[in-house]
This record gives sequence, structure tokens and C-alpha cells, in this order.
Amino acid sequence: MLLALALPAGLCACSSLDLEKSMASSSSTIEERFDAVLECLRASQAASTELDGEFGDDDDEEERSQGSGESRWSLSSAQRAVLRRCGVRIHEVPSEHELFALATLLEFGESLTPEERETVARLSLEPRCRAFAFGLARIFVERGPLDVAAKLMIAGVVELKRPERGRSCWRWWFTNFSTRPAFPRLNRDIAYAFLRVAETGDATAKEVVADLFNERELTPEAIARIRKLADSIRQ
Repeated sequence: MLLALALPAGLCACSSLDLEKSMASSSSTIEERFDAVLECLRASQAASTELDGEFGDDDDEEERSQGSGESRWSLSSAQRAVLRRCGVRIHEVPSEHELFALATLLEFGESLTPEERETVARLSLEPRCRAFAFGLARIFVERGPLDVAAKLMIAGVVELKRPERGRSCWRWWFTNFSTRPAFPRLNRDIAYAFLRVAETGDATAKEVVADLFNERELTPEAIARIRKLADSIRQ
């Protein structure tokens, strides 16, 4: 649930060495670096699918607890540092490959210039990235702008049934951010980001935002209630 990705299986796993080469290469474009991160996320989910099918969750935990030396999912010191900076509790991440994918995502987000972040925002909102929406949203929760995070979170639940949208979105949100000291303020800020996206978005965006806050429609009265709720939990 830390990444909340629903990705296709059957892809070979990336190695930390290959990924670092791709990410660090001075000749790599931002599009190439972005695609390298997507490939890592795909590979992580493929590993989850393979392990669930062959062994089940218990065996995955046992394999992780025993350790495997230098595995293809080994974290670099820089990746461990970025996880600490972002408040990730490493022992709570359920698998090596998910931890590696999360570290890769966060490290990538920290490396972006403001101009590159604009490009990544555009790329992340492409239809091909919808399966990665929640994971990519984390980049913009950490570094801004929150409106992009809100758009990606909407994309992550738009295909769900209406009653499931809010549950899925807020479960991911609380899993990832509820332990932060500034969480009440972050809640307020993301609520207002959703409202801004709905204001300028199409009918589908308005419908999803209404669902996220358990409203039938995003009427002026509903918007006032959402704002009141958001302001009530702000520190």
C-alpha cells in the first residue's frame, strides 16, 4: 500500500546498478530518467506478483527476514538516506523490492530541478502512467506542487466504483503520511488542492472529488463543508 501500484507482471527486475547508471548519466534526458523509474516500479510489482503466486506472503516475509546478501534490490546508502528524510519506516515496508522501488521514486523526486519537475508532472499525467498514479503522486506530495499530487490521486481511483474511491485514496494517504508531525496541515493542504483541481477540471474530476469527501455532488454547499472540515484539522 505504500506505492499502491497495480502493474503488469512478466517484466524482468531492474538492478540497482543498472538503474543508478541510467539515472546518473549526464547524457540521459529527463524522459529517459523518468522511464527508468517506471521500469523499476513495473519490476517491483512483477516481483510481488511472482512471489504471491509461487510462495505467498509468509514466504516473502521469511525470505526478507533471512536476508540474501547483495540482492538485486539492495539499497545504496543514498537511498537509505532519502527514505529517512521522507520519514519512511523501513521495517514497515513489506518487501525488499517495494522498499527499493519506493527509495528509487523518492530519490528521483529529490533530484529534480523545478523545470524537470514540470516535465515529470506532464509525463506522470499521461494515460500510460495511470497504473503508477499513487506512487508518482508521492513525488509531488514531498516536493510540490500538491495540485499535481491531487490530479494523480484522482487518476488512481477514477476507474474504481464510486463507493470505493474514497476508501482507496484515503487508505493510501493515511498509510504513507499519518505519522508525520505536520499531518494535520498536510490534510488541509491536500483537501484544498482537490478543490482547486475540481474547480478547473472536467465533470469526472468533480465527481471523483465529491466521492473522496462523501458528497453526492460538488455543490457550493458541499465545497463549503469540505473547506470547513479541512480548516478544522489544520495546525
